[in-house]
Amino acid sequence: MEMDLTERHSVWTVFCIFALCLPCLVCAEDVWLTDKYEEETEQTFELKFHKYNRWVRPPQRYVNVTVEMTVQRINYLDVPGEEMQTVIGTEMTWFDSRLSWAPIRVHQIMTNTSTVWTPDLVFLNSVSPTKSLLPGIVRIKKNGIVAWTRREVVTTSCKTQLNAEKQTCYIKLGFMSNIRERQDDRFIQQDKSFVATADDLGSHDWDLDAISLDFNTGNENVTSLPLQMDVEISVSRVNGKGRNSGNPSYSTEDSCSTNCKNFAARLFIPDHQSNTLLLFLIVSLFLVQSQ
Repeated sequence: MEMDLTERHSVWTVFCIFALCLPCLVCAEDVWLTDKYEEETEQTFELKFHKYNRWVRPPQRYVNVTVEMTVQRINYLDVPGEEMQTVIGTEMTWFDSRLSWAPIRVHQIMTNTSTVWTPDLVFLNSVSPTKSLLPGIVRIKKNGIVAWTRREVVTTSCKTQLNAEKQTCYIKLGFMSNIRERQDDRFIQQDKSFVATADDLGSHDWDLDAISLDFNTGNENVTSLPLQMDVEISVSRVNGKGRNSGNPSYSTEDSCSTNCKNFAARLFIPDHQSNTLLLFLIVSLFLVQSQ
């Protein structure tokens, strides 16, 4: 009987000691995990970017870039000035074999666009500097898939008709490399999945009538492949009254709840040229947002 009591006391003693030490063990484990995570993150950055050249395209025959574009807002249409301002959202994804790794804890990293190669997609008919509403950050997954989310205020030229009740404007997208000289190393696939949703999109002065896409080869002497994508936006005055001039301030709010026009495109960049448009210095997403 005394042995049983002694054994019970020993068990309770061990249990109490374990209960008292458990929080310390958990804290130590958390610190260990944090240290290991940070260490692996640093090693991943050093391994992937030590000899990475952001001016050189990914080493494959074709760089297949998937682009999802959203016309989120029509800020204004200046008929006499022949300008239209919109808020455009784009999501670009592509594969870069140089940026894949075998992870233990770190399955995704983020870095600035000035660190990696990015597609040189631009608005060809913009008439003023494009204002970015998001920091230039890319997300890189362990399998080498890179994602870049952009949201920009874009002012483009529009051939308007004074006093007309209906106007048609275009937002022209193409490549920086193709507008410098005659090149055919950037082209857009004519994807038949381009569809406009039935949601209404407009402003206080203009109602949206239609939105569609057109593919332009640019110069037929260069190539028969589309070098340019035109987003056609047709609008009509609200109750016959519209704003003919003035540039109201744009909104940085995300108005794309249900009033959006969504598109998806596929861009192909063959292994000929590697001109890119890159911005800023390496910073983390937290530091950019905190500033």
